[in-house]
Amino acid sequence: MELRKLEKIDEASYSEYIKSWKAEKIVPTSSNNKGKAFNDFLKKLTSDELGNNGWVPSETYFLFMENGEIAGAINCRYTLNEHLREIGGHIGYGVSPDYRNKGIATTMLNLVLDSYREKNFDRVLLTADDENEGSVRTILSCGGKLCESSIKENKSYGKYWIVV
Repeated sequence: MELRKLEKIDEASYSEYIKSWKAEKIVPTSSNNKGKAFNDFLKKLTSDELGNNGWVPSETYFLFMENGEIAGAINCRYTLNEHLREIGGHIGYGVSPDYRNKGIATTMLNLVLDSYREKNFDRVLLTADDENEGSVRTILSCGGKLCESSIKENKSYGKYWIVV
């Protein structure tokens, strides 16, 4: 497995990744090309890193399996705005339906926690819809501690801190 940013050579793998989501909402939303041509999507990801997206600067990484398939994506935000303090946190991730229940989210989360350590973070905030049991399990398995619950957009969310 390799966690890395998309490159031009990844177009076919990325196309299959998008197809794997079928009718589900693609998570993290930063991994969704929203119908853009692949090269335009790569430019958008670069723009996201600079914060030129009306959001906070962020980096999106994809987990490539040995067979070249993309199993999931994870979005890292190194600053928080008011919205992200409530829903989203520092890290958002999603696993292709084809790769769920195989430890992929835990692998991705553990790998990116190293980048937060390197940037001298003491802790990172993650949020999860309480009904998303897989995400809650992932956060807890990576050391997350529930600090608060809230209701936003008619859903109950837990806020978890992970000490890095």
